[in-house]
Amino acid sequence: MAIHKRAMELTYDQPQRLPKIGRPVSKYGPKKKPRQYKNTVVTYSERLSVIQYFDTCGMQSTLSAFYGNLTMTARETMRKKIYSWLANRDHIETMASSARTASKRCWRPLSAGTTLTAAAEEQLAQWVLDMRKDGVPVTQAMLRVMALEAAIDLGIEDHEFLAGWHWIHGF
Repeated sequence: MAIHKRAMELTYDQPQRLPKIGRPVSKYGPKKKPRQYKNTVVTYSERLSVIQYFDTCGMQSTLSAFYGNLTMTARETMRKKIYSWLANRDHIETMASSARTASKRCWRPLSAGTTLTAAAEEQLAQWVLDMRKDGVPVTQAMLRVMALEAAIDLGIEDHEFLAGWHWIHGF
């Protein structure tokens, strides 16, 4: 009994803790929201099969056959998407006709993202080789500066070509 009384005295003498202020700790829940997979892009071969089915059966049966489990708003969105596929029928047919591109979901023409000309990139590559031949290590910062100077010489504006790490990695 005396020990119990002593323990009670110790707990009363300790100062009360203040309530925590600020953001609560979130170490026990999921750190990141799970992906919802809302945006689905279909392949060119699937787009072509939807277009061919539409030609024979019409829009309502196409939506029911391919996308029957959608809600009304999603079904309306898919209807508009099918009409946009019909507008791009020629491109979809050419992409779906090749086995190499039929499984692709989007297509960009070759060199669409390239802003430096092939001659300018060749000149940069020659500069890198000359520097390495002289025993000077070429850093990414040096390559970026030279690429930006080459872009200025070509008349490319600052916001059009940044010589970012993607470009350096591809170089």
